[in-house]
Amino acid sequence: MLAQGKVLAVQNGSSIYTEKLYFNTKTQDASANDVDIMASPWIVKGDMMKKEGKKSQIENPVFTTCDAEKPHFRLQASIIYIYEDEKIESWNTVLYLGDVPVFYFPYFSQPLKEQKSPFDVQVGHNDYAGYYVNTTYDVVFNQFNNWDVGYDYMQLAGSQYTLNAAYGFNKYSTGTFAGSLMDDIIQKTRRWSVNFAHNQQFNDTTRLGLSAQTVSDAGLTTDYINSQGVDMFRHDYQASFSTSFGNQSFAFTALDTEELTNTAYASTTDTSVPTPTPKYSYYTAARTLPSLTYNMSSTQILPRIYYSHSVSLNRAYDVGLGDYYTDTGTFSPMLAISAPYMYILSLSANAGLSAQWLNSNDKQSGFFGGDLTNSLTTNESASLDIIPGGFLRAQLTHSYAKMLNRLNGAPHAGITTNMLSAVVTGGFGPINLNVSSTYNLLSDTAKSGFDVDKMSMINFNLYSSARDLYFTSSGIYSPYVNTIKSLNLNFDVKDMGPKALWDVGMYTNYVNNVIDYTGFNAVTRTPDVLTFGTSMTFNFTPEFLFTVAREYDLISKKLNSHVYTMTWHLHCWDASASWTKRLDNQEEIYFTINISAIPEAKFNKPTSASPDLSPLSGLTGVGN
Repeated sequence: MLAQGKVLAVQNGSSIYTEKLYFNTKTQDASANDVDIMASPWIVKGDMMKKEGKKSQIENPVFTTCDAEKPHFRLQASIIYIYEDEKIESWNTVLYLGDVPVFYFPYFSQPLKEQKSPFDVQVGHNDYAGYYVNTTYDVVFNQFNNWDVGYDYMQLAGSQYTLNAAYGFNKYSTGTFAGSLMDDIIQKTRRWSVNFAHNQQFNDTTRLGLSAQTVSDAGLTTDYINSQGVDMFRHDYQASFSTSFGNQSFAFTALDTEELTNTAYASTTDTSVPTPTPKYSYYTAARTLPSLTYNMSSTQILPRIYYSHSVSLNRAYDVGLGDYYTDTGTFSPMLAISAPYMYILSLSANAGLSAQWLNSNDKQSGFFGGDLTNSLTTNESASLDIIPGGFLRAQLTHSYAKMLNRLNGAPHAGITTNMLSAVVTGGFGPINLNVSSTYNLLSDTAKSGFDVDKMSMINFNLYSSARDLYFTSSGIYSPYVNTIKSLNLNFDVKDMGPKALWDVGMYTNYVNNVIDYTGFNAVTRTPDVLTFGTSMTFNFTPEFLFTVAREYDLISKKLNSHVYTMTWHLHCWDASASWTKRLDNQEEIYFTINISAIPEAKFNKPTSASPDLSPLSGLTGVGN
């Protein structure tokens, strides 16, 4: 079939405009020259379009989400392929801002169901890296396979290449890979890291997991390690297997961890002795070969009486104690009973035996040596509806544990746990309340004949909301010294109109440091905390939003911090900028610009103190 003139074709939510369209009514295939396509949020122009089945191709396309006569940005490629309801691919793609080309991508891919940007750029400055630019380019092949490559330039630290990939043969066999290569100009060396994980699911209850993490650094200084805040330089290897059948389950785990250690370190106070040159090598930090667990879940053996048990065996390497392993085994059978619900009261209890075998295999006791310790554990619980209907309910629990053998020298005649706990919850209309505390019967009293200090701090939370008002309160109270340890109050009121023009909030936070978080007098006295904060948001126009937030120290009478943020809509773009001054007088400036239709497509300057070094460490979310 041939259609000519002002042709409009609509298919799967997309509108195609052209002067001449060839269409096969049987196969649904089509072709046309000089096409304009509207496929929200995309606007596409192309020299030629050809559709076969669920695959379409467009030659020399120009595509954008900007509907201005001269688009503020556009992507121009040699050819694009559109796979219906799946993804869009383009080759030899150039990104233009106005008429200026700024990026070139030999290959570009983006899923159609999720509007996710394929690239991300971050710029900034800090004392460690100087000026830095972090770039990432993402490619999605299908729901199981995607990867992203990155290049980070750091003026003072060096440059870094990264590769992150997710793969999958099917939904039961998936994995991830992360790698990095860094030219470190501080240490004048090249270092790399690799992080791998694979998950194999054989059926609904049987899984196998493998993971490995390794890094190259073999000649680092302690200054570099400490500057990162953590010792990130480790080798980690782990394998795990789990399965279940009926009400029983079995699991196996083996792992090995090695950490970078300074073998030349020598502690001395003699300043005449020269400090030894650091010599770093990897030494075992943890090793489990293997850890086995077997569990049988609760099974009814009599009316309202249930039985369960668990068995475990763990063989762990004793780091620093010699070249031998420690073997630990446990067997824990348990009986549980629940009484019928009695109007406002429900009761339940359980009792079990915990048998633990411990053997330090130092070549003297042998594998079958070691010590066996038996303990009795009980737990009783009562739930009481003080005001039926969920308005006020109390949960009371008593936990008890006692050693049955090896009592010589054991405190409290071998009783290791004797604890009461209580939780009160309630709600009425928009008000909700939660209060909790514990009472430790084993605690030694601080004053003779005065045992209120056995009670822990009392935690409470209160929440209330109405149509446009929100109020929350939380705090901690010490009954021992009859003092509030901390108190936090939050209040917020919002414009609930159709345009929601404003939002105002305020809070106050109090921390009493005369006592510590156990409720007793603090060993070291630090100043109390009493702050008051406010936040205000105003939508001056549908395109412009302004927010200001401040925190004031009511004790020192100083402004802790203030943040001013502006957000505005610029046709096809959204932009925001903020200025912050912290308590240490450090100023931070943040801005971001993103495409309105694709929020993930952004250019920003983060406020972080350091760039993201997570690819080097094998960690995630560090420093962003």
